[in-house]
Amino acid sequence: MLSDIEHRIATLAAKIQFNAHKPIRVPETNEDHHIHNWHSETLNRQRFARLIITYSYEKPNGFTVKDMVHDLRISDVAVREMINYSLKQYWLAKNDDTNTYKVTEYSLKHNFNYVKSHLAHCQTWIAELNSLLTVYNHNGNGETSYFSPTKFTEKK
Repeated sequence: MLSDIEHRIATLAAKIQFNAHKPIRVPETNEDHHIHNWHSETLNRQRFARLIITYSYEKPNGFTVKDMVHDLRISDVAVREMINYSLKQYWLAKNDDTNTYKVTEYSLKHNFNYVKSHLAHCQTWIAELNSLLTVYNHNGNGETSYFSPTKFTEKK
């Protein structure tokens, strides 16, 4: 059976993950609404948007269709459609010599704005989760905890 602290850690992680999948619609009056709304219309597009940002940091020389298919676990056709659409919108750039793709500065900037919006909603959950994991990991290493956790209540 889960301890109270383990239950709270699982709850916070679930809330943060659920919030990440909750689309945030940007009004059409915003000149950059299309990039935000297109990436949030389906779960695969959300995952695609997050992955191109991840690749921009972890694969600085660019990513391939094969990388994307492997990591998203969706069809080659679906990945190519999203990449081709993103190329037309100038959200991605292609290096023809290496057949790799990189996120554009425009896309990076707007995807980060989208991430910041989500982080603003779960900042307190992340802080609490970090604190609980510090205590939990401290206990897991045979150390004496700084405090004795009891029942946690949701802060509203």
